[in-house]
Amino acid sequence: MNNYLYISSRKNFREYLEDNFNNIYFIKSNPYQFEIKKIIKKIKKENIKQVIIEDYFVGIKDFINVMNHNNVDVKMIWTNGLATLNEEIELGNLIDVMSLVESNKIKSIGFTEENIYLTMQDKKNVHKISLTINSKDKFNNSFKNVGIIGESDNWRSNMYNQLSAIKLLDGYSVNGLCIKRIFRRFCKFFNINFKNYGNKFTVSNFRNLLKQSDVISCVEFSNYLDFYVMDSFNHGIPCILGNNVLFFKGTELEKLVVVKSDDNINEIAEKINYVIKNKKQINKIYENIKKQYDDDCIKTIEKFIKE
Repeated sequence: MNNYLYISSRKNFREYLEDNFNNIYFIKSNPYQFEIKKIIKKIKKENIKQVIIEDYFVGIKDFINVMNHNNVDVKMIWTNGLATLNEEIELGNLIDVMSLVESNKIKSIGFTEENIYLTMQDKKNVHKISLTINSKDKFNNSFKNVGIIGESDNWRSNMYNQLSAIKLLDGYSVNGLCIKRIFRRFCKFFNINFKNYGNKFTVSNFRNLLKQSDVISCVEFSNYLDFYVMDSFNHGIPCILGNNVLFFKGTELEKLVVVKSDDNINEIAEKINYVIKNKKQINKIYENIKKQYDDDCIKTIEKFIKE
């Protein structure tokens, strides 16, 4: 079924989402009433029979009621992971959504993060969804720069263990995004050179960072930056990853780029050095894994849309 509308609040990820879905409509996470009315008008005008909503937005229950009344199937894709559920509002949103699934107001839900899927798979109408990013031109960098991604004021990003690890490297500087005051103070105190590549997490800002980085460090305490990780590997810039990542689980690449301990700065530093020295080998292994992964992504998305 191609006659669907995909609704997302992640406009900054437009290019990534367009590699997976057609007919995407972007809204705010707290949309005005006229925006909701505009979407409903579009759905009626285009005779859309299926709406896929990405994550939670304010007013979602009323919107779903209108869809149900008009015989439009509603499905949901949940992109956040288990770690975000420590925030009570996030847990409440998920509980609300799952009650709508249980009552058949939402036909089915797909989880992109495997850990949360594993905890929810015993519930009805639950799917595992894999998203991908198409291949890109390769960057062949050697700048003695480590790119670091994540939110500098968010504990889940494990930012300061990673910065401390980079401090142990010989002569390396840091490239970052959305650098906050605490990040600047930390780097200044420990004499770590850094450059900020933008105050928004956008695809273009991230790719500008990639063009000036030898390797990316993404050793998170949670797993919520998959698109950036994949985009980095696609450009030939490998990522160092935390031990919660399931993307490379059971593959040869897991041994090469995933640390065993997220807060062991010596291990992170050693892993960065290793990956830089073995970049060609790692990129070749990734390309082989990515082919199978892309095939699996297409199958999960097609199945989710058609069922």
